[in-house]
Parts: sequence; structure tokens; C-alpha cells
Amino acid sequence: MPPAKHTLLSVPKSVRALLSPFFCCLMIIFHSRLDPACQPCFRFWRSERPADCGGVLYPIFVNEAVQLFCPLGSSLRFPRAVAASSAFPFLLSPISLLNYAKPAGYEISEKDQNALEDYWNNKRTYYTVYNNYLYAEPDGHTNHPYIHLMDGGLADNIGLRAIYDLYVRAGIRSKINKGNIKRFMAIVVNSKANNPAKIDKKESPPGLMTVGFKTATLSLDNYSFETVEMFKELVGHRIQAQKALKDCQQRINQNCSNKYTIESLAGGDMKLYVVDLTFDNIPLESPAPAIKGRNYYNQLPTTFYLPNDQADNLITVGGWLLEENPDFKRFLGEYQPR
Repeated sequence: MPPAKHTLLSVPKSVRALLSPFFCCLMIIFHSRLDPACQPCFRFWRSERPADCGGVLYPIFVNEAVQLFCPLGSSLRFPRAVAASSAFPFLLSPISLLNYAKPAGYEISEKDQNALEDYWNNKRTYYTVYNNYLYAEPDGHTNHPYIHLMDGGLADNIGLRAIYDLYVRAGIRSKINKGNIKRFMAIVVNSKANNPAKIDKKESPPGLMTVGFKTATLSLDNYSFETVEMFKELVGHRIQAQKALKDCQQRINQNCSNKYTIESLAGGDMKLYVVDLTFDNIPLESPAPAIKGRNYYNQLPTTFYLPNDQADNLITVGGWLLEENPDFKRFLGEYQPR
């Protein structure tokens, strides 16, 4: 029986809107092996990651991070997390949180303690743990009683660094090591508009406002691009390693009488996908009747209000970008629901 046809057009419009480049977000989808009913169990994470005004903490609102500064066992409401992630400087006020004292006997994990003792070998992990535990150390609530959060774009405009951290050393990595993830897909939605500059058509140098805007956005755009490519490479290395082990095992089975079995990677033969959605994926000329050419989307303003036709066009192109993405097509081709 041929696999069922998958189409985003059958998904409710509210969900398609979430995947539209009108939103700048990142979603993680993983297929668990441990569903008690033995049915595919998909879980969705949306990265909401604000930036601390003090320049120290870049939290992602998952339970492990919230417990660094909230009372143990408490939670942070999602709307407040979104508000913190959207508190754009000069336009919206920062969201302020109180850093609570930890109960007697509270200790950091052994893994994080080892990271704090490994400065020279792994500075990235060291600073991740060090910055986080400034708030959770015994005197953290005294030395840092308040946390003021602003737009996460100041630290990570697309939220992928948070998922990178979870993939490398935290929640997602733990699930992989335990063999709990069968399929892992990251959907990165980057709404950056690449409107062609016209300053190189004039003899006079750009004005102060133009220079200021470029100064504030160029490094951020480059950082976002490199973050996406770095994560793709990280996932690509895992895929290559799995393929190499599989090829080596086949050679051993063909040529060795003892049939030695190579130990598999943690997580086994996991399927991985990185779905990168950006306006750059749209051809210059209209690729479909309901989709306009790339320049149309690149020239749309960044604003809290768009006319209905522009908003609808963005929602529509979000679905088209997802359906046409090679990794998403590979996912649909490899995933066979029971």
C-alpha cells in the first residue's frame, strides 16, 4: 500500500501560521520510542529564549532553566515567557523576575560541577554552566536578586543556540543517550528580509541612521546564518558517523568469520532532519500561482501590523516553504505511521 499523502494544506490555518516566516521561531519535533501505546509519539518544543539585560543569562524556558531562578517545583506561564522573548529594546519594557533562594542542601549536578572544573578543555560548556549558576549558587539570590529579560534576538535571534545546547549537553542529549528518540527534526523559521541595499548606487556615503541600522543588524544576521549552518554540520556529522558504522559493519559481515559487532552510537540509528525555512529559498520568479517571487517578501516591513493580504501571503508561503524543503520531504518519505 503506498504511503498516505502528506500535505500541509490539510493542517489548520492557525498551525500553518505558526510555521510562516511572519514568525521568527524554532520548533523541535522528536519521535519518541517510549510511547506506552506503541504508537508514534511526537513532541513539539518552541524555543522562547529571552536575553538577560545584565548580559549573563540566556535562558530557554524549559523546566531545567526555570528552576535556576524560580522556586523548585514552580513554573513560568507561557504568555509571560513570550512577553519576555518579545521585549524589544526602547519599544517595550523588560520583563523583571525575582531570583528566589534555593532550599538548604541544593547542589548542582555532578555533570555541571565537572564542567566548572574543565575551563581549559571546554570553555563553551564552562561558561554555559558558570553563567547559569550565578543565579543558583548559595548567595545567588543575594548577589543577583533580580533578572531583567529583553528580546531574545539580542542574544540569539532565531533561538537555535538554545536547542544546540540541549542537543549537545542537556535535555535532548539525555534522551538520545537513553535511546528515547527515534526521529529528530528541527524546523528553523527565519523571517529575515534581505532587501537589496541601494547605498552603492549613490556617490555620497550613507547617513547616520543607515549606518546605525547596519551596525545593529549585520553582525546579528551573520551570527544567525552561522548558527544554522553550525547546527546543520553537527547533525550532518551524526548522520555521516551512523552511515560509516553501518558500512563498516557490512564489510565485517562480508569478510570476517567471527562476525564482530561494532558498538553503535548512543541513540542507535536515529533519523535526523534540519528544516531551514527562509525567504532565500523562494525563487526570484513566482514558483506557484499562490506564491509570489522572493523580492515581494523581502520588501515587506518589520511591523506589528500588516494588511490582511500581506499576512495571508506570508502564511501561505510558510506552508509552501515547508512542503518544498528537501529535509521535510525526506522526513515524509521515511516516516511511515502505523
